[in-house]
Amino acid sequence: MKKLVVSLIIIALTMGVVFATGAVETKAPVNAPAKEIGSKPDNYPTKTIEFIVPAAAGAAIDVPARALLEVLDLGKPVVIVNRAGASQTVGTAEAAIKKPDGYTMVLGANGNFMIQPHLLDLTYKTTDFRHISMLTAPIEMVIVVTPSSRFKTFKDLEAALKSGTALSYSTANPGSVGHLAGISMFQQMGANPKNIPFNGSPEGIAALLGGHIDFYIIDSSEVVPRVQNGQFAPLVTMSEERALMLPDVPALKEYGYKDLIFMGFKWIAVHKDTPDDIVQYLKRQIDTAIQSEQYQAFLKKITGVGVRVYTEAEITDVVMKNLDESGKLLEALGMKKK
Repeated sequence: MKKLVVSLIIIALTMGVVFATGAVETKAPVNAPAKEIGSKPDNYPTKTIEFIVPAAAGAAIDVPARALLEVLDLGKPVVIVNRAGASQTVGTAEAAIKKPDGYTMVLGANGNFMIQPHLLDLTYKTTDFRHISMLTAPIEMVIVVTPSSRFKTFKDLEAALKSGTALSYSTANPGSVGHLAGISMFQQMGANPKNIPFNGSPEGIAALLGGHIDFYIIDSSEVVPRVQNGQFAPLVTMSEERALMLPDVPALKEYGYKDLIFMGFKWIAVHKDTPDDIVQYLKRQIDTAIQSEQYQAFLKKITGVGVRVYTEAEITDVVMKNLDESGKLLEALGMKKK
């Protein structure tokens, strides 16, 4: 009997160990597979995302933003909020104080991130944002008139400017890349035409078509459709080479202005404190959208070229390099803030 009891105790103890071991094994943590970079974060997004465009609806930087939203899929609606004012800085300043939770994007351009920081005392810095996805390839600045203008070539306009003829012009915004390009050119010519400021390119375009200004400096993405429909007559591009979609229009360097090369950039930025997993998700989805056939076709129709995917580091390098170069130019022109 004693042997039987001992045997039962041993069996019971053995089974207890097995059961205990089984319990431990059941509760052991299982390593979940690491999430792929750019994959959708947990619980994001859960509401509408705002895309602040710091310009008027229909402006040069507004058009590609709207084209992007036709193909962008973030899982929730994205709405454009136009906040024009103070050369693109009003909307950018608003984006800078929004909660950095991934529900606010802002469109970056030369004005708000490369030029205005040298001209105004802003409430934000270029480095307060992460610059994540390029929307277009660099775009040339173009000087345009109407077909009825007395200026048929750039040489005609140059002669009038150098002679001191009273002329007026405009750009998308004061302090924009077009404005900076014009001032740089006029200084080399010894000219001083009157700048008529407007709040965005739609107003400036209306002024040119209405005969209220003599010429307009604008980026080629807005020029091409209006050249094709007969509204604009382009005189010269302020680029290294002739624009692909305007092959008959000479580049400014062909007239001896070799260092006057001004290109416009457009990209998407978010607050630097936005969680990294959200930033990577936004970038992945945006980059997927810009590679779509529909968006690439849109770009090629107005510029002749699409846009490749840039890394965040590449975009940041472009932004910071142009910020530095703009500062040096503005200082040489005597325009940089003290």
